[in-house]
Amino acid sequence: MLQAVFHLAEELNEGTSLKDLPDSDLEHLRGDIERAYRMLIIEWVEYMQYEFITHFK
Repeated sequence: MLQAVFHLAEELNEGTSLKDLPDSDLEHLRGDIERAYRMLIIEWVEYMQYEFITHFK
């Protein structure tokens, strides 16, 4: 998960304006964003399950 987030951060910090990127690069970024969000959501759900089990049962 961290690898996906760091990869996305590197891509966004290249210094090129998003409006100047070709469609192929924007599509690549879209895939990177979706992958990072998907992994973050999975981590968050697993953490919430852990919190529920440890604090409310």
